[in-house]
Amino acid sequence: KCKSKWEDDNGKEKKVSESYLVQDEVFSGAEQFMQSELQHRGHTDCEIKGISIQKFADIVTGTGDKYYKCKIRFESVDEQTGKKKVITSNILHSASNIDDANKLMSEYIKQFVVPVEIISITESKIIECYIAQ
Repeated sequence: KCKSKWEDDNGKEKKVSESYLVQDEVFSGAEQFMQSELQHRGHTDCEIKGISIQKFADIVTGTGDKYYKCKIRFESVDEQTGKKKVITSNILHSASNIDDANKLMSEYIKQFVVPVEIISITESKIIECYIAQ
């Protein structure tokens, strides 16, 4: 999460708190990247307020301007014990609105060879993702 300040059109200082997703091996690398990215955008007086690990099984970027956290559930069989186990995963998906996110996730889960249930879709506070290529 990055908390940054800058002047608006009227010359007043604004405090804005924004959440970004940055893929990096270490926290310091993510912090350096965000400092550089925000300075490049003209936000020279900004401060990184916190970094935390977010676990997503997949990140699907598209044409939408919002990010939705989609929680799915499916069953798997443990190869050693033969027992069934329930697995839940989080997928981050960009979409224009929640209906669009639901349609896109319905298409996304068709790639699985086992039945997958969409448990929930909620709008995320993430405004931009920076994924390593």
